[in-house]
Amino acid sequence: MDLKIATSVLLALQGHTIKDFLEFFLGEPTFEDSATRHFFIAECPDLINALFNHKDTREPILSTCLLLCTEILMSEIAQMASKQSGWHFSAKTASAAQLEAFSIEEMAAELRSETPLLWRTIGCLLTSDPARECRRAQYLATETRKDAAGSMADGFWDDEDEYLEQDTEPELEDMSKMDDGGDPESLQSKRQRRARNRNQAVDQLRRVIIISMLLVTTNQKCNPIASIIGIFCHSTSTPELVVEMLAHAGLSISQTSIHKMITSLSAKAHIQVKELARTMLGSFVYDNFDMDFKSSQPTVEKPGVTLKHATSALVFPLAHGVTADDLKCSEELWRSNPLNPHILEQDRKPTRTWVDCLPHAHAVTQPESSPCREIRILAWHFRYTLVSFCEEFKKFSNDLGSPETVYQIPVAKTLHIPCRSMDINQSTNDGQAEIINNLCQQANLGDPEDFPMAEDISESRSIEKKPTRRLQFVVYVMGLFHYLMGCGDALWRMFIEPKAVREGPNTLFSQICKIRPHDSGKIASKYSFRLMHEVAHQCAFARILDCWRVKVRKDYPDCKELKDFAKRLNLKWADIENISLDLAKIYLDKPDCNDQEFRNNSLILARLLQYVELAHAMKHGDIGRVEATFLHWALVFKSVRKHKYAVYLIKIMNDMQYVYNERLRHAIRMNWLVNPTGKVDGFRGADWLNELLNLFTKVTYGSSGSARTFEWILKQSPLIEVFRHIHKIIEENFHLMHRSVRHAPPNIQNTLNVLCDLLEQHGAHELNEKRTSCKLTDHFRDGMRVFQTEKSGGVETTEEENLVEEIEYEDLNVIS
Repeated sequence: MDLKIATSVLLALQGHTIKDFLEFFLGEPTFEDSATRHFFIAECPDLINALFNHKDTREPILSTCLLLCTEILMSEIAQMASKQSGWHFSAKTASAAQLEAFSIEEMAAELRSETPLLWRTIGCLLTSDPARECRRAQYLATETRKDAAGSMADGFWDDEDEYLEQDTEPELEDMSKMDDGGDPESLQSKRQRRARNRNQAVDQLRRVIIISMLLVTTNQKCNPIASIIGIFCHSTSTPELVVEMLAHAGLSISQTSIHKMITSLSAKAHIQVKELARTMLGSFVYDNFDMDFKSSQPTVEKPGVTLKHATSALVFPLAHGVTADDLKCSEELWRSNPLNPHILEQDRKPTRTWVDCLPHAHAVTQPESSPCREIRILAWHFRYTLVSFCEEFKKFSNDLGSPETVYQIPVAKTLHIPCRSMDINQSTNDGQAEIINNLCQQANLGDPEDFPMAEDISESRSIEKKPTRRLQFVVYVMGLFHYLMGCGDALWRMFIEPKAVREGPNTLFSQICKIRPHDSGKIASKYSFRLMHEVAHQCAFARILDCWRVKVRKDYPDCKELKDFAKRLNLKWADIENISLDLAKIYLDKPDCNDQEFRNNSLILARLLQYVELAHAMKHGDIGRVEATFLHWALVFKSVRKHKYAVYLIKIMNDMQYVYNERLRHAIRMNWLVNPTGKVDGFRGADWLNELLNLFTKVTYGSSGSARTFEWILKQSPLIEVFRHIHKIIEENFHLMHRSVRHAPPNIQNTLNVLCDLLEQHGAHELNEKRTSCKLTDHFRDGMRVFQTEKSGGVETTEEENLVEEIEYEDLNVIS
């Protein structure tokens, strides 16, 4: 364009401004289909860019564009900050469902839809350095590898790139696949996709966080992310100074709002308990826990007695086909209850003892040529050990299968609801009754006036007229996790505690000292469940492998080692099955053997294998196999002075066989174990779940500093599952990976090799009647003797019987 044309255009305006011309030109319908108009609209970006680049119009065009963009952005923010957006969180009315339903993915999708300009603007601001973004994209596309010195080949790298590159590093799973012959290129592309997905997730997260800060600044009630982060900080005992700093930055709600939210959530937590209890299909689990609140300076008002006794509880629904009608047997049980003062003679049942728990003489017997079920199950453990810990026999893994099923609980995830912890000492009879009363009140079961209070409950409650006041509706069931712990304690009392049984190269204590030299003093002085559980399995596996070695060498002289036996051309799985049955008959529980050393080792292996069988049956949900161990351990408990455990096991066996009807027995068996994960090997004792709740209540979410008070811990105890879900939300939505506290199971192959060498060196399972050794007590048969010779069926109370141990996370995780 030249000067003449420009002058002609200005003259044609006839005194009108260019603004007037553009408004008329764009608004006049006559020009709506004009090619010039469409061409002008298409060139608007170039026009604005030209005005911006000219020195005289740069400032006006910049100010105008910023003002227009700011108005649009403010309008989008105001719209999202309104109550109609649905993102308002009120601390006073907060609910667990509202917190658990939060998702950054959903919030990001709505923000992208409702605030498109704001979303796009923040995204551009987060990638303000195009050159750096180009380098990052190029790296993700080509997977630039580190050189031998550990530096990057392209030379462009910073701290954030290193952080975002974490997911491009090969994981253990990838490395194992590569070792197994996996395609390195496919693994590389998988890591590239993972890194790209991580970068996109982090970019989305940062956009949402920035927008949430704008929303909460505009309207304090529009604070979903701030509320989630606030509760998360509270559950992790974050210092108040850090919380206030985050609140001032708009990333968290204030400390006061957090406390209001905790109060609101705690008040509403009982609703789920009441809803479950209303179905009359709830099972309550409770256990005591102690907390020590040390005072920095004792005073007259607070003299320093800071140990608090409390009781935690949870409730879970009875599942697997159990109905409310199956539990309607209270009157039936009371009619024949010995405590019933009005019991009729025809309803009185004979007193049962441990003898009634023995196998019936009229029971179906196996032919002499066919091994009994107990031998068949124990023989499976011999096969499992061989296939799992001998590399040459892993080819038979598909033939191994599972032990014979007796009474299997179906695999289904168990839902549970924490109840409010109670300031009640469980160790007294009055405390037990008060706990039942408190749980019934939390569940809104019946009229509180009908339930006995601590001050009027006694052994004479059986004379009460109302069934609720005599606790007729309560059926106590033993917690199987504590039963397993008791069995571990019995092993310790049999083979570790007596100093006389520690001497000798084949004793259990000598083996533990060999593989755990730093723990020898610890295990000799005090029982530790985790330590005993681990060494019981390891020593049992090593002894089984040694039995295999001895048996194979005896039956197949040409096989010096197990690997030689595995290489036999005609070896079949049926041969291994037959040998395992022989092993279970020959090397377990031989109290009359003339070789004292062989006898002792057969008793040790028999007790260890019973413990391994119990742990395996519990883990895989075969309650029939669990019950099959009751009599064995009841006799052992009696021998090692664990009288309460012994008496209660006998009682529960007789109740299950002679007192409870079939429907009640089925309800108890189907729900004696719970499955928090829903996995095939995820079954646990219900009291294990309660111990986990105790750990979370006291330690993980127990607060710290001035906020750690007994009353506050009780107040937030029903929120344990809310806190856990908040942690899961934070980990998933903030893309926090590899935060598990669980570790991969250790490789115990070298440990077993050391134990097997020690057993072989001293001929632990080789019969030699000339050997002499300290004679171990046969606690199984000694328990029979004690039961037969005791004067009364009462329960002796001894200090040695009490199993007092602080449960830690490793103790709960050790059975995983």
